[in-house]
Amino acid sequence: MRITLVQTPYHLGHEAVGMGAGPEALVEAGAAEALVGAGHEVDV
Repeated sequence: MRITLVQTPYHLGHEAVGMGAGPEALVEAGAAEALVGAGHEVDV
């Protein structure tokens, strides 16, 4: 399966604060690599 991870770092109009920091944190923690390891094609 081909998966595209779309990072939207905003929460209530604030960039990279609170939940808005989540998308980058997931990518930095290896979300894309984990999906590739499970056999998927991933674009970030």
